[in-house]
Amino acid sequence: MELETRIFAEGTLTFDEPSHKYQFIKNDGEIIDVRSVTSHFSILGSFNIGAMASRKAFRTTFMEEIELNKQYSWQYKKDAESFIKDISKKSADVWTKSAERGTAVHLVLERYAKGIKPVYDTDESIAKMQKAGIDWFDANVEKVISSEVLVYNKEHNYSGKYDLECILNDGRGRVLLDWKTGSIANYRRLPDMSSKQNLQLLAYMECLLEQEGGNPFNRMVVIIDRDSGEIMTRTYGTEKYQRDKSIFLQIINLNNYFHDYADEWKQ
Repeated sequence: MELETRIFAEGTLTFDEPSHKYQFIKNDGEIIDVRSVTSHFSILGSFNIGAMASRKAFRTTFMEEIELNKQYSWQYKKDAESFIKDISKKSADVWTKSAERGTAVHLVLERYAKGIKPVYDTDESIAKMQKAGIDWFDANVEKVISSEVLVYNKEHNYSGKYDLECILNDGRGRVLLDWKTGSIANYRRLPDMSSKQNLQLLAYMECLLEQEGGNPFNRMVVIIDRDSGEIMTRTYGTEKYQRDKSIFLQIINLNNYFHDYADEWKQ
């Protein structure tokens, strides 16, 4: 797979999707490794690292209890180990399928925003989400400004790719939009599932403002339910922008501190 690139005045941003690695190649040839927007949020305990750590901790604790307490129903320790490995694998498979489902939905919506006729997935559950997203798009988007654009923030040295910049109808104006797939019930019930979305969109917008100038505008998350195809939206207005920006900058500083400390520890 070829590197995705975007040319800026001072150099070229490259993105290797399989490794999710960004680099900025300056015009003088200097290569700068660039952190992704999502990597900064790992400091908050991302689902991927956190989930793996939780599964490992569960297995370790469970096996310690097996050694100390013989009242469990399994006859042999190996049966318990096999059971835990099986559950861990199934959990990982669920995570992988969820990611693949989200990618399939994003791809159709990305192409549709660029004027390409949709080709729906053969999996009916995925096709249902794709159609729901396009129906919402047709009912709400007045004009596409840009779609799936690589962005770079020179000041804080991070990059990412936003889903959609558009004008909404009925006078709602310009928004930076992020598509999400999953369980709407979980989003409503678990604040942690949505607490980083407004900050992620803010990070992308900071790249736009650094490059183009101007003022912040609304951010929106459109969540497509994986079972029903129901749509839920969350809009983050400009009145919350400075609050969210201050939090995001603290996250960057904290993340940089831990990275720098790790490098110092190795010396």
